[in-house]
Amino acid sequence: METYVVIVILFGVVILLLLGGLFFVNRLTLLKLDVETCFGTMKEFAIERANIFEEMSSFLEKNYDKEEVFIQKIKKNISSLNAIKMAGDGVSILKKTDEIYQQFLKLETIYSRLKKNEEYLGLIKKYEENRDRNQYAALAYDKGVEVYNHYRENTIIDKVSKLLHFPDYDYYDESL
Repeated sequence: METYVVIVILFGVVILLLLGGLFFVNRLTLLKLDVETCFGTMKEFAIERANIFEEMSSFLEKNYDKEEVFIQKIKKNISSLNAIKMAGDGVSILKKTDEIYQQFLKLETIYSRLKKNEEYLGLIKKYEENRDRNQYAALAYDKGVEVYNHYRENTIIDKVSKLLHFPDYDYYDESL
């Protein structure tokens, strides 16, 4: 074989390997962007939820000033939710919001007239709509993480992803 033919074949093989590598990196990048987009959606809902909790705390301050300890607890949780605006991650913080809401609902057992208060019912409805939308976003996020993790199971792709500093993602729902 002539050296010219060998060089062309080697050059062709190198180009095919580069194109194959670019394909896998591109696919990994797209999956990563999908996960980050879903997380961004959940983050937006969490910021909206923080605003709802601020409304809840002002409602409590206005109507139930005896619940000072509870109001302080909600304000502390609101500040941790507001930290999401600054931080890049926060899956664990996002999950804590349901706990805060459950504490807020405990007031219904103490103050039975709350169930008749339109402002309170409006806050509950706002939160539940936000929670429902967040559940769909969390399902999309978990599905994206599942696809991303499954794609990285290939040892070559995993090594390339570590070499290129692709992050690891945690599931929102640990049961997956």
